[in-house]
Amino acid sequence: MGFGDECSTKLNQNIDAPNSCFSAINKIFQKLPLAAIVEKNILCMHGGIGTTMKMLAELETIPRPIDVVH
Repeated sequence: MGFGDECSTKLNQNIDAPNSCFSAINKIFQKLPLAAIVEKNILCMHGGIGTTMKMLAELETIPRPIDVVH
């Protein structure tokens, strides 16, 4: 069960509605930082950087906000 399913079931909302809790939270996710560096030596992120990125500086080139496709 994914996050959209949880919102739909627990909040009894249509997650495709522009005013749903799911839509509002995803608007926030689009603007959150992709990663954080802790004490100059720990990279924290959800899901990893993938195979195409070779340098941390490349994260800064990703345009924000990110369009989330469901």
